[in-house]
Amino acid sequence: MTAANDSFLHAMHVTALWGAGVAAIGTVVVFLFLPGRTPPEPGPRERESEPANAVGR
Repeated sequence: MTAANDSFLHAMHVTALWGAGVAAIGTVVVFLFLPGRTPPEPGPRERESEPANAVGR
């Protein structure tokens, strides 16, 4: 019975390490190909719609 338990635990450790490796690769891919973006500049219509006396914005 101990051989079966040892085999099971070994397989779980190997699977957990592979899962961690896949997650790490996914994190690297996300940081390389999905960079942060700055918000777009407001267009002329959006600027005109703001009240002239808006204080504290």
